[in-house]
Amino acid sequence: MSFKINRWSEIVEEQITPLLSRKVIWGTNLDAALLHLKKGCTIATHQHVSEQFTQIIKGAIRFRIGGEEVTAHAGDIVSIPSNVPHEAHAVEDTDALDTFSPRRDDWRRNEIDYMKSR
Repeated sequence: MSFKINRWSEIVEEQITPLLSRKVIWGTNLDAALLHLKKGCTIATHQHVSEQFTQIIKGAIRFRIGGEEVTAHAGDIVSIPSNVPHEAHAVEDTDALDTFSPRRDDWRRNEIDYMKSR
């Protein structure tokens, strides 16, 4: 069995927009991303085959998931089912940990224009 210890401090941060950056750990069957969203950052409506868990580490994000709106705060974990349209808006400066299964092959191909829309 092979394993690896990943350290967020050693992963290069990708600046996607002035309001959004991320660090990603690429796995075989799942991916994890540490997102930094500044207040006012919006990630446009999108969907993907991956099930998604978003843990709010600090701050707050208002989500629209499948037509329903909810605000998640530090300590909350939001579960987004596969293929459900969703968007996110940072109502405060926010750090969030996203986990995806299966892995985000669209991200591996750098198909992230929806993250750059606003």
